[in-house]
Amino acid sequence: MMLQLKGIYQNDPFLLKKASFANTKETLLHVAAAGGYADIASILLEKAPDMCWSRDGNGMNPIHVAAVNGREEVLKLLVEKDAFAAMERLDRGETVLHLCVKHRQVGALRVLVSMLGGFVCAEDDAGETVLHLAVRYKQVEMIRYLTKFTKIDKKSKNFKGETP
Repeated sequence: MMLQLKGIYQNDPFLLKKASFANTKETLLHVAAAGGYADIASILLEKAPDMCWSRDGNGMNPIHVAAVNGREEVLKLLVEKDAFAAMERLDRGETVLHLCVKHRQVGALRVLVSMLGGFVCAEDDAGETVLHLAVRYKQVEMIRYLTKFTKIDKKSKNFKGETP
């Protein structure tokens, strides 16, 4: 498969950027991110680096997809290529870090916090930080990590006036 992929992108990088699955709008990079195929993701990014910004039918870019699926190696690769794409928000203002908490991906959260630093304090449209969500979803390991190893405000209030 690797040799076939190399042949495709060498002949037509435009095809790689435009290849998508009709019903989901996923690109090949979304598929590589979901499956944890860092080698394929690297090849795709080499010829079409702006694929990091492509949104699927759920509004997620490949960085979001890698985070939701806990694909840490791919996540590192994608964020190193384009950290700004990692800061793209979903419909309700959720960040990729919010997705990590919702999908119980503490490893992905650690990778992103180490690479994006202060982004851990970002709030969604309801004024909630990732710590609010971690507490709500009873994610003990994430709560410990966020309170011990980040500079997240433990007393921040969401729009309902609730602290984590």
